[in-house]
Amino acid sequence: MTVARSAALWGPAAFAVAAAAAARRHPGYDHRRDHVSGLAARGTRSAPVMVAGFAALGVAELVMKAPTPAARRLVRLAGAATLVAGACRASTPACPAPFLDPTADGGDLAHGVASLTAFTCWLALPVVTARAPGPPSYRAASAALVVPTAVAYVVAGVTTRAGSPRKGVAQRALLGCAFTWHAATAAASSAASPAKPPRVLRSRGRRDPIRRR
Repeated sequence: MTVARSAALWGPAAFAVAAAAAARRHPGYDHRRDHVSGLAARGTRSAPVMVAGFAALGVAELVMKAPTPAARRLVRLAGAATLVAGACRASTPACPAPFLDPTADGGDLAHGVASLTAFTCWLALPVVTARAPGPPSYRAASAALVVPTAVAYVVAGVTTRAGSPRKGVAQRALLGCAFTWHAATAAASSAASPAKPPRVLRSRGRRDPIRRR
């Protein structure tokens, strides 16, 4: 499996590992209550680790294989948005919501727009690939993710606006759906990769009998 074909695996894996490692450097962080972006907030000890996780996921989405041009455009946009979200970090670990929290600044707005762009691309991707030509198992996996991803997208938005103590769980449910799509895409890409033809070894000093004629 090449770097590009496996990018849909190593990108999400690096992001998940970074989130787990960064949380250990952030006293008081709660995976159920807090958004992942809080780990990359400005001035936190966890930021260098989590920013690297954002970068890994963004780069992976920029290079990963996608089954159709439409899916490729969406996943590239998600990758670019993820890189911007990692660069434009939240002002505090609480991730102030623009237009809802008066403490939010321009960086929070840029981070929020980038994050919403990535989430919306992840919402659309299973819909696109469920109808795309390809292995029936991949189309079925994509179709099975459409409703859970949509529900997770809505719940993540509602819990964020409400400041719910379970907004971290809701966001991770959305990430789980998105990363499951990534894994299914990597598997389909690997299965579709052409096998290399076997090498034909010829002994030295022997000419091809067809050429001798």
